[in-house]
Amino acid sequence: MELRLEEEIIEKFNKQPEDHEKSAEKQDHESIRPTIEVTEESDSIDRKPPAISAALILLNNFVLSISFSIVIPTSDTYVKALGGSEVLSGLIIGLPMITALVTLYPMLLLSNPKSANGFTFYKRPYLCSCVTAILGHILYSLAFKAKSIALLLVSRIILGVACVMYLYHKKFMSDRILVGAKYRTFMSTLNIIMQTAGIAIGPFLGGLMAKASSHSHNTIWNQYTSGNWLLAIFWFVLLLVSSIFYYDADYTIPPVPPRSKTPHSNPETETTHRRPDLASILKISVSGFIAFSCFFTMEAYQASIPIYTNYLYKYSPFQSGNFLALACLIDIPFLLFFSFLSRWVEDRKLTLIGILITLISVSVHLIVSRLHKEYLQLYFTLFSLIFFGTSIAFSPLVSLLTKQLHPDHHLLASVVIQISIAIADTVGPVFGGAIRVISSLGFLATLLALNALTAFFMLCIWKTAKVKIG
Repeated sequence: MELRLEEEIIEKFNKQPEDHEKSAEKQDHESIRPTIEVTEESDSIDRKPPAISAALILLNNFVLSISFSIVIPTSDTYVKALGGSEVLSGLIIGLPMITALVTLYPMLLLSNPKSANGFTFYKRPYLCSCVTAILGHILYSLAFKAKSIALLLVSRIILGVACVMYLYHKKFMSDRILVGAKYRTFMSTLNIIMQTAGIAIGPFLGGLMAKASSHSHNTIWNQYTSGNWLLAIFWFVLLLVSSIFYYDADYTIPPVPPRSKTPHSNPETETTHRRPDLASILKISVSGFIAFSCFFTMEAYQASIPIYTNYLYKYSPFQSGNFLALACLIDIPFLLFFSFLSRWVEDRKLTLIGILITLISVSVHLIVSRLHKEYLQLYFTLFSLIFFGTSIAFSPLVSLLTKQLHPDHHLLASVVIQISIAIADTVGPVFGGAIRVISSLGFLATLLALNALTAFFMLCIWKTAKVKIG
């Protein structure tokens, strides 16, 4: 009896450590589970960006596009009033993007420090864009009183620092840490819609303010400066709002590594191959060329319209501003429709559709120009189609690259795209402003050749550009 009791005690004693060990394992498993769930959630393709921050990013894009395009209707007459030429008016429009290109690297150092562990501080360039935009608009307005083209150029150069924010608009909408793959194309298209709306409102607002203050003899507030004073106020309000309500993601959490396509892949091989291969370089290069072609065509047309419509139809700055605004506003519902289509249509197909629309529209414009049949309604329709085609062709590009490239190369792709846009936004308005010098034939033939080359390059990467829909 004593022996049996002793055996039971020993057995119970031996079982307790086992139970304790199992309990400890269970506790460890429970403590790890939330981390796993957070990791899975943070790497989810359904992840949505923070609503307030995303809304402020879109609002910044909208107001910045207004700032960039508000001078289009009046730049020609403003420069002439200060003793300049039509070509210089094109430079006034595109000059901010030169500054954006030069200040791109310092801004990247500010927004992507090594201590951030792969995260991007969007608030830093955001606030910087607000401050420099305010200063740029004030100096632009004071240039008339100073009778100085130099001050006019300096004001647009300073505004160019704010235009660096265009990179962060696109990067935010395709940031894998903030936006799941399912929503990247939709958010990128929404970003383009806000940019299109800003480009539409800008010329309209510039022409409207010019007409409203056309009889003013005040050297501070007149037809050339009133719109810029108004935008300086808008930017000041946006600076206050964003300072209070905008917030960045928590950079103390390490970024989630991309999911492997094969379940038994070696993680070491995924992290060691950091340089892009030849296929990735080709995709980035072609995407950069497509971005250049789209924005060059768009900006060249926009800069040429005040000059060309004045030559063909005797349009005033107010009328040319309405012409631009109405065309852009008509395109917005169709862009919104295509943003919803992105859930069912591949990114590469959307891009090709946009390129073909642009190519066909420029071809038709060239034909009617040679036949001297540039009726107002036809010219307006063709410009609307060209603006729509270039917007559709560009909108999925960054999203397409982020779905195909290694996360280490996402920033490189965004920078290449932004450099292409900056060059196009600089050269395009100068080219458009010189339409009377190079003739409409040279203008349209150049755009036709450029877009034909774009279609050819897109077909070259067609097979490798296939990704999952969404």
